[in-house]
Amino acid sequence: MLLWINGPFGGGKTQTAHEIRRRLPGSVVCDPEEPGFGLQRMLPRELRGDFQDLKAWRQGVVEVLDLTLTRREGVVIAPMTVTDPGHFAETVGRLRELGHDVRHFTLLAEHLWTDHSTVPKTADRIAVLAGLTLRPNHEGRLRTRLRQAAVGVRHIRRG
Repeated sequence: MLLWINGPFGGGKTQTAHEIRRRLPGSVVCDPEEPGFGLQRMLPRELRGDFQDLKAWRQGVVEVLDLTLTRREGVVIAPMTVTDPGHFAETVGRLRELGHDVRHFTLLAEHLWTDHSTVPKTADRIAVLAGLTLRPNHEGRLRTRLRQAAVGVRHIRRG
C-alpha cells in the first residue's frame, strides 16, 4: 500500500509521514522531493522552476515508487504536495493504473484539518482511515519535539 500525503507547504506532511513510519513496523518513507531537488541542482539557476513540471521527475517518481511497492513488503509513505491535476494523474493516477493500492490524504486543505492537531494524532487519523494499526505512541512531549526538529533539519538540508 502507498500512503500519498498531500497538502500545503508547511502543513505537516513530512512530519506525519515520519511519525507513521516510526510507529508502523516495516513501513518506509520515499520522499518524491528528493529526485526533484536533484534534477533542479543539475540545471543552471536561470532554468530552474517547479521540478514537478519536468517529465523526468514525474516518470522517475512513478518508477521508484512502483519498484519499491513491487519488491518489498510494508507500507510506503510519500509526503508530497501535488496540486496540478495533470501531474497528479501522471504520478498517483499512474501508480493506481499499475495496480497499486494508493491511499491519498490531503492535510489541512480539505480532507484532514491539521491546524489544531498534533503530528501523532494526524498520523493516527490517517492510519485509521487507511485500515492500518500503528504501535501506540509512548513518546513524551520533549522527545517528540526533538525528533520532529531532527526530521525538519534533515529535510531542510536536502533542499
